[in-house]
Amino acid sequence: MKPNKLELSSVDGTQLNLEALYQIAPSCFTEVKDDKTSELRHVVNFKTLRQLLGDNAVEDADEMYQFT
Repeated sequence: MKPNKLELSSVDGTQLNLEALYQIAPSCFTEVKDDKTSELRHVVNFKTLRQLLGDNAVEDADEMYQFT
């Protein structure tokens, strides 16, 4: 009996975040052609995302606080 090999790669947190965002706000995604592979990929359209968030979005404020 052969031992099972463990997957040695870690989870791509960025991809997980993009998938979660796509689930709740698919309209803020658009497709672009990848220059290297010529394949289409989904990317975030921040202008559309800001419109969805309304007054709850900030770009560069003088003072910002992050609660951790």
